Amino acid sequence: LYRHWQGTWTALGAPQPLTVVADAASMPAASALAAHAAFLDKLQKLQAAFAAAQGEANRIEGELTTLRATAAAYPVQHQTLVERTDAAERAFAPIQSALRAGGFFGGGPGAPTIAMRINNAAGAERRSLSAPTTTSLDDVQWASAALAAVLPQLRRFRATTLAQLEAAFTAAGAPAPGMD
Repeated sequence: LYRHWQGTWTALGAPQPLTVVADAASMPAASALAAHAAFLDKLQKLQAAFAAAQGEANRIEGELTTLRATAAAYPVQHQTLVERTDAAERAFAPIQSALRAGGFFGGGPGAPTIAMRINNAAGAERRSLSAPTTTSLDDVQWASAALAAVLPQLRRFRATTLAQLEAAFTAAGAPAPGMD
């Protein structure tokens, strides 16, 4: 060990050996470690699924933005394309809201979002070796159920509403991002 005082380093003594002994009684039970590992595995899969859903929602949002700009600039069937894009954006808003809304973002306090629940569970369990808490288990269960409800809506929007909107653009002779 050294001391730094007024720009000078001074040795505080010769190195000393240090032995650390873990108290066996302070170690969590094997069942708690197994429960914790299983929980972290489930949490990791949920985080990956949520990230994929957010990525898909972002891609759809980007396509809608491109379609909106195309509809505004395209002279043929301009009003029809703008109205259809508006309708698609209104249909997509609840899906986006389910993925992103809640908390204290813009509209005041609301229920915790899927992301908030996942982050709460991850933060609480990150440095723990014990079995997950009931709150963490509840957060993961709620987030899993909420994501399971949103995923079919997201897939259905991509397969039907967005595909129909892109087809309308193509039929009008306007370029659409999903159509090559």
